Amino acid sequence: MPLIPVVGINYKFQPILVSDVADAIIKAIEFKDNHGKIYEIGGPQVISFGDMVKSIMRTLNKKRFVVEMPMPIAKIQSTLMSMLPIPPILTGDQCKILSEEDNDDLSRLSEDTIWIVDPLDGTKEFIKKTT
Repeated sequence: MPLIPVVGINYKFQPILVSDVADAIIKAIEFKDNHGKIYEIGGPQVISFGDMVKSIMRTLNKKRFVVEMPMPIAKIQSTLMSMLPIPPILTGDQCKILSEEDNDDLSRLSEDTIWIVDPLDGTKEFIKKTT
């Protein structure tokens, strides 16, 4: 059974469908008195990067072992791959993002500064349509 090495396997994020992002942008444009406001947007489900990869594999009916790639190895790989004439699989900037865990306190946000939209199930539907 093949392995899938994942950098930042425990990195947490809130996946969201692009169509939901577009809808949120339209709502923000139509909103009155929003000058200078920052809208933070994300799906309702906080998941780890590793769990997202596992979910995609289940949706595709693929059996793979998802294993963590240590960040030092990922940084070496990204540096070496950036020297090749092909697009790198992983960039140094991606390593920086995946090594930062955002423990932001969301209690500072009011209801009008964050939209909670479709759950991760929409991602599964999207994958099924494109495969």
